[in-house]
Amino acid sequence: MNQAGKPLLAGIISQTNLLKAEMEPKSLLRSNLLLCDALEIRYDLFESVSDWPLLAARVRSIQPQSKIIGTIRLKSDGGCFDDAMIDERLMLWESILNASVVPDWLDFEELSLSSELDLKSKAERRGTKIFVSKHDFHKIPSSQELLRLADTAEKAGACGIKVAAMSFCEGDSAPLYEFLKGVAGRFEWRAAFAMGESGSASRVWSLCAGANLTYGNISDVSVPGLLSVKTMRSAIDHMSYCETESELGLFIKNLPD
Repeated sequence: MNQAGKPLLAGIISQTNLLKAEMEPKSLLRSNLLLCDALEIRYDLFESVSDWPLLAARVRSIQPQSKIIGTIRLKSDGGCFDDAMIDERLMLWESILNASVVPDWLDFEELSLSSELDLKSKAERRGTKIFVSKHDFHKIPSSQELLRLADTAEKAGACGIKVAAMSFCEGDSAPLYEFLKGVAGRFEWRAAFAMGESGSASRVWSLCAGANLTYGNISDVSVPGLLSVKTMRSAIDHMSYCETESELGLFIKNLPD
């Protein structure tokens, strides 16, 4: 399907669902984790920063086969980490990269990329690759904005690129699909999908346009339009039978919760 192999379905790890997965090995949550090819540690969803360097090892112990993505999401990008604490975030990334087990990928936002690129060489020494991501909660970015993002990420030497943008009506994800087709040969890992209810199907349909990474919901992380990993698995298996995004969206709506 793509140069990096089969598409990866990722789930988001929070303080709440990690603790539950560790304490309840036979829970539905643990089963959901097993459906994921990658797990994104949202460090900003963990209260104690002293725990952060240990999180990758904890995730690896409960799901050894999954790739691990590390993210410290800023408030401006829909996270919980204060935008003004850039220096503190750099020190926290250092502590994460000094741990015995480190993420396979780090996700750096476009707007803070210049301050975090100093970590790239250290990450590479640990075998960790860099993503560049863009979140837009107001619109689908224009083709020009998306191309600038790709150029910025490529100049930074990133191996992956990710765009999550807000959809307001069915069919408005088209620029994201054109973007994916244009960057297929430029990045090892690619994700571009729409948030919001009207963008739900794009999380799967984007895989037909050149993405090879997408996200589903494990348990407690609330993201507009985010589908459960079980629904995502069913939709991914079914997408080859659909000729349009609308057809896939109808299939998703008819799936049991």
